[in-house]
Amino acid sequence: MSNDTMQGGMGQGQKEGTQRPAGGGPVGGPMGGRGGGPGGALGRPVEKAKDFKGSLKRLSFYLAPQKMRFFIVGILAVVSTVFSIFGPKVLGKATTKIADGVIAKYVYLAKIQAAINQNAPASVVDHLRQEPILLFDFGYIGKIIILMIVLYFISFLCSYAMSYVMAGVSQRTV
Repeated sequence: MSNDTMQGGMGQGQKEGTQRPAGGGPVGGPMGGRGGGPGGALGRPVEKAKDFKGSLKRLSFYLAPQKMRFFIVGILAVVSTVFSIFGPKVLGKATTKIADGVIAKYVYLAKIQAAINQNAPASVVDHLRQEPILLFDFGYIGKIIILMIVLYFISFLCSYAMSYVMAGVSQRTV
């Protein structure tokens, strides 16, 4: 083989003016020209609709019997979105409660350390050590987690119902 053929130049049986790709595959698709894969239309100009208003009227005519289903899908979409947005706000309350517990523990330890550094009597330090620590309110956090599960489950059900109704619309329309 010649050096030209190894680097993608013309080889035996090729017409002048066509070059073989560097990988050695065929030029273009089976009919010559560009392949029809995902990037097949990249170089082509954008085609405009010939009769956009007519197409839109025909589409609305086809979808007219499904008006109620579209209304239901719209309501389900709004409900699903509201519950999905409301979830992180509720989760923020649980996060705040956990942070309060961490801060309470830090303040408790800081009080004891300050008393020790100020050479407070042992009875004062012992009294500080026996104070109850307000750590995590697991009852409150558990309620928030249950509420989160309910919120996201309702959001899931609305999304599922919306998909189900739209699948039915597409099946009836086509």
